[in-house]
Amino acid sequence: KFLNLHVHPNLEKNFYFYGIHMQPEMSMEVWAPFVSNQIFIIKTIAKALPPNTNFYVKLHPIDANSWNLKQLKQLSKIPSVKIVSHSANSRIFIEKSEIVFSIQGTIGYEAALLGRKVITFGKNMIEDFDNVYRVQDFNSLKTLILNVSKESFPSKKKIKEGLKKYIKRLYPGPHNNWENNPNKVQINEFASHLVCLINYLK
Repeated sequence: KFLNLHVHPNLEKNFYFYGIHMQPEMSMEVWAPFVSNQIFIIKTIAKALPPNTNFYVKLHPIDANSWNLKQLKQLSKIPSVKIVSHSANSRIFIEKSEIVFSIQGTIGYEAALLGRKVITFGKNMIEDFDNVYRVQDFNSLKTLILNVSKESFPSKKKIKEGLKKYIKRLYPGPHNNWENNPNKVQINEFASHLVCLINYLK
């Protein structure tokens, strides 16, 4: 059902990227329940993008079969939207995209760490990165996209500062209150699990 609809992307031309989230999933249904309709989100983004834009949409690699043919055709008919293979390497799109869109989840986090511009729809911790912007009002999305497009990509120093803020919110064990600040011991305990990320950014 998917092979007949996906396109071969032109990564040399300016484009935008949205990686579809797996659903149902806690980050969507619990942390972002009011923006979890992904077809609506994709349509909204497409309407706000500049004309004649390539907007690549990629299904989640382990959740592609959750989308039926009717839904896929609905997506493919949205102006600017081009569905790419669910087996394609997301990082290639992230690294070259003008802006990466995300509701919640790790794809926005990965894009933030790679120094890309990210626009999110749900409240999440990656807002600690200077290159991440959250949609406050759907009516202002077009203006937000234009303003973010004019922003410079962050330096490695800025990315590290964002990662430091991100880690500071966290500590071992499940906890969803992101407003609490952990103590130094808790930060060090959690940071030990993220050393690989810090080394990656050196």
